[in-house]
Amino acid sequence: MAQELEKSLIALIKQDIEKKMIASRVILDGLYDFAEEIAREIEINEYSNYSCEKGCYYCCNVSVSLFAYELFNIINYIKLNNIDVSADIVDACELFDTKSSQEWGKNARYCPFLHKEQKYCIIHPVRPGTCRAILSRKRDLCINAHNSRGGDGQSVVCISRAQDDAYQHIQLVLASAEASCNLQSGGIELVSAARIALSDEASFEKWLAGENIFAPCRVSVAPREVRV
Repeated sequence: MAQELEKSLIALIKQDIEKKMIASRVILDGLYDFAEEIAREIEINEYSNYSCEKGCYYCCNVSVSLFAYELFNIINYIKLNNIDVSADIVDACELFDTKSSQEWGKNARYCPFLHKEQKYCIIHPVRPGTCRAILSRKRDLCINAHNSRGGDGQSVVCISRAQDDAYQHIQLVLASAEASCNLQSGGIELVSAARIALSDEASFEKWLAGENIFAPCRVSVAPREVRV
């Protein structure tokens, strides 16, 4: 049953990519909701105990990996909502190597998609699965990790085991869908990849044509510790 569902999801994303991602937001919302339901079933007795809320930003200065399908969904959202983060992204990329979670934390740089004053995610409705898996039941632990991040060369955030397992499965679906379309697939770093996508109007078409435009942004999953 699970394999059949996975095949159906891959086919759906592949079809959407071939149609130039007309329904990407709808499909990704469905995938994320599916992962959420899986996590809820696993953690049904404790799910309501998370302390995360709007304005909490203690995990927003670590490197984030995602897939190109997710990235272009974010780019579309930015353009449709007239969100201008180009200068902040360029600034972040020029100061240090954004492929390194340790460097990001050591330089105390926050995600350019974090609202500077009110400290909320300006792309929250389309945030990557990696961000969605970061959940904590202990605010103090998050604050301590935030304040010490980079000091020991570690990038520690609190993530939900159930959420992480669910979203890793979704990532496998995304990777398979991209690969089945003969596209360059795999994890890319959010900020440096967003810079490439926003600086080249033809970036999406180039990616669809099979060009490896995100080669400089290739990363594995950012180093994390499960501590919830």
